[in-house]
Amino acid sequence: MATVALFPIPNAVAFPGTIFPLHVFEPRYRKLVQDCVEEQRMVGISHVIKAIHTPAEPKTLEKALSSNQTTYKPRQVFCAGHCEIIETTSDGRILTHVHIEQRLTLERELQSLPYRIVDCAPLLDEPDDQDAAANRELQQQINTALQNLLTKQNPDNANRLNTPQWLTLTPAEFSFKIFQHIQLDADIMQDILEMPSANARLNLIWQILSQ
Repeated sequence: MATVALFPIPNAVAFPGTIFPLHVFEPRYRKLVQDCVEEQRMVGISHVIKAIHTPAEPKTLEKALSSNQTTYKPRQVFCAGHCEIIETTSDGRILTHVHIEQRLTLERELQSLPYRIVDCAPLLDEPDDQDAAANRELQQQINTALQNLLTKQNPDNANRLNTPQWLTLTPAEFSFKIFQHIQLDADIMQDILEMPSANARLNLIWQILSQ
């Protein structure tokens, strides 16, 4: 069981093995980041289902920094990791990187204010019916398709897909870390995050890229 401070963000899906940058300005979430750094508690990045409460939009940055904004209902499955503060601006905003480590399922809420703290269970892959060679072949097909796509848009990123560190990723690692290089619709990425095997994730990614 892991205890996590939860940061629900619309259209944000984080994956294990990646770095999730955050620009934090709302007071309760600035406190969340500061507390988590001090207490070495993981921050959970969660896509949301809906807004529970939406206040009137603040008219100035000062009001935004001193008010609680929209409260969102988090998804049950999300990822979490430890937080590194990169910069604190003169007006109190925090720029931070969350080093995503685990995929988790929300079990129960321990605290709701000023931010949520939840107990979570690790979400592990089920045994994969596909053999390792089949998954590796699918991984190579995806990597080639992604290289072709990125070569036209961002050659520097395309070159990173040829490094030894990238080419030696396991299919499970690859099925998550690929989202360092591509972004899909948040609901599709959430579906991929929740899938119970590397083969299921790779097949859906391949279907999307091959279109």
